[in-house]
Parts: sequence; structure tokens; C-alpha cells
Amino acid sequence: MIFTKRYAVGFPNGRRLPDDVAVSTCQQGDCPLIEASYGDTKQWPRATRNDKPFGEEFPYLADPWPAKPAQPAASSPGMMCMMIVMAVPVVLVVIIVWLFVRRRRKRA
Repeated sequence: MIFTKRYAVGFPNGRRLPDDVAVSTCQQGDCPLIEASYGDTKQWPRATRNDKPFGEEFPYLADPWPAKPAQPAASSPGMMCMMIVMAVPVVLVVIIVWLFVRRRRKRA
């Protein structure tokens, strides 16, 4: 690795930290990345700047956001209904198999 201040800071391929990689990829002909980057907003222009600015000195990247404490999972009625709907067929299959095995043992 060679360190010099003659050139702007960036990767050897010419890319810089603030460059929009999705647009660069689309200019090369591969646009699904830029189409997926719109998400649900479908807003043009997309947000292409960081929420924290890059530093002027190495390592240039912004400081990370502080870690958030883990939130306990909230039990929702929809989740409970889904679990019941999924459990009912399993229980029915177990009962049918149990009755079938019991009937076969009585005949033997």
C-alpha cells in the first residue's frame, strides 16, 4: 500500500466514499439494484447522503450510532392466531395417526 497526499482519498478503482454505488452500477447496465433501492417511497431523487458526515482524517467513516437496547418482543393477537392456525392441522394429524395405530393393534 502506498500512501500519498497527491491524489484524492478513495479506492484504487477510482470510487470515493460518498459515491452512489447504485447509480454507478446502473450506468454499467445493471439497474435492478437502483430499482430496489427506492424501497416503498418511489421518490426521486433518492436519499444519497449519509445521516452523519464523513471525517476529514483517516478512517474517514462516520462514528457508529450507539447501540439500542434490545426491545422485548411484544405478543400480538395476530401472532397468536397464526400459531393456533398452524397448530390445529398438526394436532389433527397426530390424532388421526394415533387412532389408526390403536385400531390396528386391536385387530392384531
